[in-house]
Amino acid sequence: MMDKTLVNKIRSHLNKEITKRLLIKYFVEQIGATENFDKGVYPPSLQNITEAIPQLHGTVEVGPAIADIDPRTGYVKIDWHMFVLGNLRKFLGSTEHNSLNDLREAKYGSLMPTDGGHSANEATPREIITFILRTLSESEAGQLRFIDQALTPAPRVPTTTGMGPTFFRKNKMNKMGQIIGHGY
Repeated sequence: MMDKTLVNKIRSHLNKEITKRLLIKYFVEQIGATENFDKGVYPPSLQNITEAIPQLHGTVEVGPAIADIDPRTGYVKIDWHMFVLGNLRKFLGSTEHNSLNDLREAKYGSLMPTDGGHSANEATPREIITFILRTLSESEAGQLRFIDQALTPAPRVPTTTGMGPTFFRKNKMNKMGQIIGHGY
């Protein structure tokens, strides 16, 4: 039987490699960093990282902080930070917006700078991947459970109907996690 420390070492290296591959896939598919991982990334475009990589949910968060605001002109400067494991922070860059409408676009969905705004001091995909991997590998809480999560059933997803409130599907699963029936 293998030594427990060897098993933990293998699990840690495997965990780091899987996380690295998922992050590279994210930056290639979602952000479009196919040619160069040393080119800056528009910070608001990283807000969907936990949606694209569900295993990072609860360990990685991207959030804005207002650095400067002028209500008379509508100018807003926002600093964007990535938090890993709750309190370890990486500065992703800052965005400047000349109108509140432009600010709303940046916060709720624009993956590229709009006409009224631009960004500066952007972090690169290489820096972000290195930061996440280093932070997760140095902490026991950063050991993501890819294999364990694959064996547990997915959480219930709310489905909406056009006629009223949100309903949850009541699917039944067997011991292997396979859906054996469906209903409402």
